[in-house]
Amino acid sequence: MTQMKDSNLKDTNASNPAYLVLYENRSIPLYRMIKEELIRLLQNKGIKSGMALPSDNELAAQFGVSVGTVRRAIAELVSERIVIRQQGRGTFLAPYNTSRMLNSFWHIERRDGIVDVPVVSTYGFSQGPATDEIAQKLALQKGDPVFIIQNLMTMSDSAVLLDTIYVPVHLFEGLTREKLLARDATIYDFYREQYGINIVKTVDRVSGDVASKQTAKRLGCEVGTPMLRIIRVAYSFGDKPIEYRCSLLDSENHEYVDVTGGDTGRFSG
Repeated sequence: MTQMKDSNLKDTNASNPAYLVLYENRSIPLYRMIKEELIRLLQNKGIKSGMALPSDNELAAQFGVSVGTVRRAIAELVSERIVIRQQGRGTFLAPYNTSRMLNSFWHIERRDGIVDVPVVSTYGFSQGPATDEIAQKLALQKGDPVFIIQNLMTMSDSAVLLDTIYVPVHLFEGLTREKLLARDATIYDFYREQYGINIVKTVDRVSGDVASKQTAKRLGCEVGTPMLRIIRVAYSFGDKPIEYRCSLLDSENHEYVDVTGGDTGRFSG
């Protein structure tokens, strides 16, 4: 790893939250640069969930910056649930247990505020060419092969959501319908356990829609029932796009809820 000090980059007063440095013609806080380097470290060194990172002092020496700068960078990674701090032990890549995955990436609640754990049924699996939009979102070329996964989500024995997921074939070689059906955890757990791919960020875009005849049949509702369309792109370390997903939610009794700040934990475990 290249040290961060050079004639254009100085570790200025780390106690000043507004300090900026010039790096590659960008003005960016130094701790943010270190954060980016730590993400590359996690991605390139094959560090797995539960494995320890080098100590703060070792990282400071490696990057040529102060320990305070390293700690501030790590604090952001902790707030984003990418790493965890354990007093007296060190910093670790956060484990991807099911409760964490649900708390971080599942935003569907009943309108009465009750949050149910979804039950997933995979009813479709195929391979096809990436469309213009999917290729753009997944950094592919139009026509590149993608796996297409179709899921039905039920909550409290009611069908509420349809998922269509697209992932690049070259990242998931050997993926089969049988492997998907045999999984006993969330699909993001499956990505990590079977392919070493960690989902650390998702971007959701929500808009209104109505149920088509096919959607109504799957969800057991009337044609024209109000729906929420949720388009998601999921990313691994370094903002590498992994998954494009289109979800249709029956919004009669359920809604999309995003909690920012505070205690977002709705599932324990």
